[in-house]
Amino acid sequence: MLTINIKDDYPPADSAVAKMLIEIEAAKFGGIYAIKVIHGYGSHNVGGTIKKECHLALSNLKKTGKLTDFIKGEELSPNHKLYNKLKDYVPEIIIDPDLHYRNSGITVVII
Repeated sequence: MLTINIKDDYPPADSAVAKMLIEIEAAKFGGIYAIKVIHGYGSHNVGGTIKKECHLALSNLKKTGKLTDFIKGEELSPNHKLYNKLKDYVPEIIIDPDLHYRNSGITVVII
């Protein structure tokens, strides 16, 4: 699984989302199945602008068929409907500490 950090140096949300979209497009051609996007969770665990804009962009990509799906970190658990499929393609999900404890600062993108 590829990991990208779009919150480095706290860029404007549009720059962070643009970086994410470029990485998703590159991953499609690189045969990567999933991307862990680190976007942060905003102040007081409420959800910052980067996270909100990231999820909006991913939702639009999913609607247009440009990616399979995405899982918000706070929803990711062994009980999630896509967890077992993701685990089959990306077995390191089991040992990745960011992908446990319902981490609201990340999102997993399934290409």
